[in-house]
Amino acid sequence: ILQTSAYPDIKYQIDSLINLRHQGDTVFADIIGLLEIRGVRSPKKAPVKIWHEPLGLRVTSKITFPATDLPEIYKISRLSLGLGVGTGLWRLCHVGIDAIMVPAS
Repeated sequence: ILQTSAYPDIKYQIDSLINLRHQGDTVFADIIGLLEIRGVRSPKKAPVKIWHEPLGLRVTSKITFPATDLPEIYKISRLSLGLGVGTGLWRLCHVGIDAIMVPAS
């Protein structure tokens, strides 16, 4: 479905952080950036949570978008997606981010 041999990665390029809020040692914000699936990039906004861990900064987020974006924006075949998208059974898709940002040595 995703043609991973030709497009092995799903990428999210962060442009900016907005709505920063601090709760103790944790930062909450919204990230604005470009989600790339199968070589197609589209703007997406998502909540992010950032906190310190022994190795560096832990960053987690979940980018949510309508399932109809798969065939309409990312050009994934409706046939390969089956009835999930075509009949509206799938309403949302989620792409998760869980990374530790480590300072350069």
